[in-house]
Amino acid sequence: TDWNDYAAQHGREATRAALMAGLDAAAQQAPAEEAPPSPAPAAPLPPLPLSKRDGKARAKGTDTGKAADKPDQLTPRFELREFGLYWCGVDVKGEKVTAKPPLFVCSPLVIEAVTRDARGGSFGRLVSFADADGVQKTCVIAARSLGSSRGDELRGALLERGLPIIGDGPEAQRQLTRYLMREVPAARARTVTRTGWHGAAFVLPSQTFGNAGGERYHLADEVAETSSYERCGTFNDWRALVSAPCGEHRRAIFALSCGFAGPLLSLIGGESGGFHLVGGSSSGKTTALRLAGSVWGSPESYWRQWRSTDNGLEAIAEEFNDTLLALDEIGQADPRIIGEVAYMLANGRGKQRARKEGGARAIKSWRVLLLSTGEVGTAALMNAAGQKTRAGHDVRLVEVPADAGRGFGLFDSAGGDEGRAGETSARALSLHLVEAASVNYGHAGPLFVERLTQARDEVIREGREVVQTFVRDVCPVGADGQVLRVASRFGLVCYAGELATLWGLTGWDFETVRSACVDAFQAWLTKRGTAGAMEPAAMRAQVRAFIEEHGGARFQDITTGADVGDYSRKDDPGYAASLVDAAMPHVSEGRVMKRAGYRKQDRSGRTLYLVFPEVFKREVCEGFEITTVCKALTDKGILHTQEADRFISRHITPQSSKKLPFYALDGDRLLDSSPADRLP
Repeated sequence: TDWNDYAAQHGREATRAALMAGLDAAAQQAPAEEAPPSPAPAAPLPPLPLSKRDGKARAKGTDTGKAADKPDQLTPRFELREFGLYWCGVDVKGEKVTAKPPLFVCSPLVIEAVTRDARGGSFGRLVSFADADGVQKTCVIAARSLGSSRGDELRGALLERGLPIIGDGPEAQRQLTRYLMREVPAARARTVTRTGWHGAAFVLPSQTFGNAGGERYHLADEVAETSSYERCGTFNDWRALVSAPCGEHRRAIFALSCGFAGPLLSLIGGESGGFHLVGGSSSGKTTALRLAGSVWGSPESYWRQWRSTDNGLEAIAEEFNDTLLALDEIGQADPRIIGEVAYMLANGRGKQRARKEGGARAIKSWRVLLLSTGEVGTAALMNAAGQKTRAGHDVRLVEVPADAGRGFGLFDSAGGDEGRAGETSARALSLHLVEAASVNYGHAGPLFVERLTQARDEVIREGREVVQTFVRDVCPVGADGQVLRVASRFGLVCYAGELATLWGLTGWDFETVRSACVDAFQAWLTKRGTAGAMEPAAMRAQVRAFIEEHGGARFQDITTGADVGDYSRKDDPGYAASLVDAAMPHVSEGRVMKRAGYRKQDRSGRTLYLVFPEVFKREVCEGFEITTVCKALTDKGILHTQEADRFISRHITPQSSKKLPFYALDGDRLLDSSPADRLP
């Protein structure tokens, strides 16, 4: 019967009744011995009693012996048949036991395993069935739904996930609950809320790789249903049409290697963090993001937008745990939170939240390799919003120019078509790669993980050594720890690309991978401007910005007479004269709004800015520890001191005949600091 045509003529209710009648008739005609056996329980439950008297006897430890004489067909039981799950009950009248007609409970429903979470709670049943389209489905039914008196939550959960039919009437619905309660299989499974490593096993929505310790892992339904891990086309076509052509282009190799690096974070001990491809419009940065995303899923839907709340980004980060987190267009992010989000994503932990009933919720956590794109960097975005940038932002989200510097944006050449204009040819190459990736994707990542689980111990042993060798080779002598941390992440990406190449997933060679990663690191280091620590440079930059902004308005010029304050020690030749000149009212206080100190030139022509201690502490050093700022200024000869262990010097000013404490800054050295000392 064509049930769609039948429904059009007779209505949906009549169609349902006819379908149910057909199923019941077919079930009664089918011999019971042909039905597939029910899943075997781990610990067999006692048989259902045939009568109240029989049940009481068994409860007392005695047996009437009546049940043993009955054939198996007269034992109350569930039967899983071709057309559905049936309850085969019996009717007991005195000594006479007769079989009742089989009761249709629901469409075929198999209990695969008993589930629980990593903490041994949240029990449930892992069930499988074919939906109305014939697609095999697997889902978890929470044990709490079995405790409902009416079973509405249970039926709703099964119907929502695609179970075609559940029997009418309270008895069928009651037996459905009993089936899930009593038929307890021996198999056990763990429900997890994120992809990635769980012990020695790597969990993806479609399958689990590696040694799961004899236990099955199941990704939570609400996570798996929204998963972006998809497959299309073939792996061979992806390698031939997407990966291999990128072997001639350094930035494209680096982006694809980032796609493989996520699963190595846990094994090698790398920290979460990522790379931010910065470039103008049509520079190829979004193409790089899509190519990297094709390692795990569709290049059209795998990546996410920066335009999200910090809470939303927590959920996104957990979704892509131990794989690649791809975020496009940082310019759409809220600049007021971008700094906090960068720290959050790199630290791998979300906010602590409270439960409605009290207590603390479980904190979301993740390990991700982030690949981001944008026309501006995080520092420029935060500065535009008046936010303070820190060196930690540059370490956690490393800015790499998307332009390879060869005149073709992301690419090093026009892809073998040099006859056309560079921009047009590069665009054609980009469109060709993205088009090929849009029909062949999602194969390389799972294959990489499969090989990784097979060589897990070997990768753990050699991975750290390979990364350390990379850091030693590319970092300048005496490089700061921040540079070493960033180099380690580049080394991790390099090792991932080399492994993927070794296992035949890319079509490249080792030297090409290493050259691409070294080039990307050098581009970042050149843009950074120094191999030293960024905090001292950031502190000096903040002090310099304060003087540049307020030097003429908030500092009273006292360069007159004997240049008071130029002699700060009693053994200076002009000390006595300076005291006399200081007592003379030849310097006008003038009208200075919100005065921060004094400005003067000494006899050598050097300009000094004398900053009041409280202003220096509250405004000039805002956001930094004052002692650290003073050390950063002293190292460059900017802060003048009189004693080795003190940063304050004393000077005579028109404000008082006594020497007052100031932070004395050499304006010439401060404002003319070298470019390498400035922030990028």
